[in-house]
Amino acid sequence: MKKVLQFIRTKVWVKVLVLCASFVFPVLCIMYLGGSKLVVFNFIWVAFYSSVLTCVIFETKTIKIFICSLNAVFVIGMILLFLMGGTEIILGAIWNGVLPFLPNPWY
Repeated sequence: MKKVLQFIRTKVWVKVLVLCASFVFPVLCIMYLGGSKLVVFNFIWVAFYSSVLTCVIFETKTIKIFICSLNAVFVIGMILLFLMGGTEIILGAIWNGVLPFLPNPWY
């Protein structure tokens, strides 16, 4: 495990890839709010796992705090927007964030 962590922390292209992936969910949310037909709720896992990878790879706290708070703001904003459909969306969002490829029992 230490070799894998050392590999991903020393390679610049891995850091750039994770940093770019960290901005995918906020961009998708902005596209959705702009009128795109994309169902952004299915991509909550991108925000969760890119935030986790950011916390593992980067060592500076400012990058960690910025990326995690940016993704959290957009996830919470989308959950609040989708709360008009019912409160089970909260459990569905957690399910889609952690286990994205299993069928969601809440919708």
